[in-house]
Amino acid sequence: MTIQQAKTPYPKQLTVALTDRCNLKCFICTREEFEGQIGSKGNNLALENLRRMEPALREAEIIQLTGFGESFLHPDLEEALDYLYAINPREDLIYFVSNGTLLSRAWGEKLDRRLNNLAISLNAARPETYKRDMHPYLFRYTRDTAPKAYRGKRFAEDNKRERPCQFEQTVGRIGEFMSALSEQSARRVALHYVVHRDNIDEMPEFVHLAHSLGISEINFTHYMVNRVENIEFSVFLQKERYNAAVDGAV
Repeated sequence: MTIQQAKTPYPKQLTVALTDRCNLKCFICTREEFEGQIGSKGNNLALENLRRMEPALREAEIIQLTGFGESFLHPDLEEALDYLYAINPREDLIYFVSNGTLLSRAWGEKLDRRLNNLAISLNAARPETYKRDMHPYLFRYTRDTAPKAYRGKRFAEDNKRERPCQFEQTVGRIGEFMSALSEQSARRVALHYVVHRDNIDEMPEFVHLAHSLGISEINFTHYMVNRVENIEFSVFLQKERYNAAVDGAV
């Protein structure tokens, strides 16, 4: 007598990391350490490897195309979406986490009604804050004060060409993206803001920014200190300011 093994169902939610490359160097991220460990800027998932997961992808109710990198950097993202749409007809299927820098009206049209969730990590309400926190080794630190991971990098005081501030451009691209979405999909977009010592006071402004973009969901989370030298940026040490800012944001 033989026992037939029961068929194990595929998971309802899948995470597929399309890339671990990113076009920002955020203060809250450990990207510099990561790139130092792997010895490169990161890698893109080959589409043939995505196709190898077809049985599971067909059954999934949510497919999260996000790993450690910025998924919209993947050179074959449109082809990957076409493939997923062809094998899985569900609406509200695709989940992204993005920094928003590469969004566009065209991507909004491509994802409309297929979007399960898009979390846009912006983390600032003012251009100067965005510039400081998203390109930290250029603008937040000097060579003497930068964490070990930033050694050998280019700094603003080097008098070399500085990377331009992208805040207005990024906000504009988010707005273009939102303009292409149906009401159903627009409700599935959220702005994310990691709160630390230096951006607490902008939380109420961030609510106004989200409203101006037609985004109805905002997620504030506190900075999970990931470097010993950054303990001073914890909101735990700024309780009164933080609580006041939360009240203002509400």
